Amino acid sequence: MSAVAGKSGMSLWDALAVVPDPRDASGKRFPLQGMLVLAVAALLAGRQGMAAIARWGRECSAEQLRRLGIQREKAPCHATWHNVFKVVDCDGADRVLSEWARGVLPPGVAVAMDGKTLRGSRGADYPAIHLLSLYCDQVSGVIGQHALPTDKTNEIKAAVELLKAVSVKDLIVTGDAIFAQREICQVIREQGGDYVFAVKDNQPGLREAIEQVFAPAASPAEEKKGGGGGGRRGPGGEKARARGRTKAGVQRTAERLSGMAGRGTGVQDRAAARGGRKGKR
Repeated sequence: MSAVAGKSGMSLWDALAVVPDPRDASGKRFPLQGMLVLAVAALLAGRQGMAAIARWGRECSAEQLRRLGIQREKAPCHATWHNVFKVVDCDGADRVLSEWARGVLPPGVAVAMDGKTLRGSRGADYPAIHLLSLYCDQVSGVIGQHALPTDKTNEIKAAVELLKAVSVKDLIVTGDAIFAQREICQVIREQGGDYVFAVKDNQPGLREAIEQVFAPAASPAEEKKGGGGGGRRGPGGEKARARGRTKAGVQRTAERLSGMAGRGTGVQDRAAARGGRKGKR
């Protein structure tokens, strides 16, 4: 069976063989590896839901089933799928698929971190399932996900746990403003990844600090015109002095996100950049 292989050389077929099988020997009429491959093929064919997967498998010929790892004349029935999916280690399957998908990604690819509530997962006696996922458009799939115990209000804590479980080395993690947190950014940087998060008005101090860090530096002519030199006072000079007084505070606020410090690996220090150009015309 041919399949896309990751950087480690492991194909999807080989990866699914690693998923632990909790069934007793008497209940293994169909190999778990073959059933998982059959389920993946059915999903790729547009079948959604256990009943649709079972029907799609029953439509396959014996030769097609053998190519998918099923050495029987007929595919598993709906009841067999139900019994297998009821006991299979979902977390173990998630880890195996995440590692395989992560292995096929080249460096510098962006992965989007976002939380979604599964449609139709809410029941009368239990809440809906909310998953925080790392989605990569490069493979059109999820390279890691973490289920929240209650709802999306715990997404910050779940993001830290997800990033510790999935390697984001050489990847760029993107997300909305809720993930612009010091601990989340630190975990990404420690793994050797980068991040691009939105910062909105819910963090006004951090937003102002970032705007000032990226603000264009005033030229000597502008400073002289505004009263920045010669001891003269004026509206422009007062603004320049105000910027100077807030510089230290801006740098401390920018350090809330890893890599945003003036001399860190993120934003280059402007004074150092100007000093390195002295004597040049």
